[in-house]
Amino acid sequence: MINKIDVEPTILQRVLINEKITDVAIGEKFSVALTESGDVYYWGTIIHEAFNYTVELPTKLVIGHKIVQIAAGRIHAMFVTNSGMLYAIGYIF
Repeated sequence: MINKIDVEPTILQRVLINEKITDVAIGEKFSVALTESGDVYYWGTIIHEAFNYTVELPTKLVIGHKIVQIAAGRIHAMFVTNSGMLYAIGYIF
C-alpha cells in the first residue's frame, strides 16, 4: 500500500520572477537552476568536509562567467561556462 502525502509545491518563481529557467539539477539536499542568461541559482544545503552551507531561497551564485550547463551529484554541483571552463561547489574529491 502506498501512503499518500499531500504536499503543496513551493513556487520558486516568486524569487526568480524576472528569470527564465532553462535547466535544474538536484543533489541530496540542494538544487541548482540555470537561467536563460547563464546565471546559476542555488538553494538547500551543500555539505563540505569543513562546513555545511545552507540557503532557503534561491540565491544567485557569483561565478563571473556565463554558464551553459549544470549537473549535480549527491553533495556537489558542477557548472560549465560558454568558454569550456569547469566550476564546482560542494565536496568534490
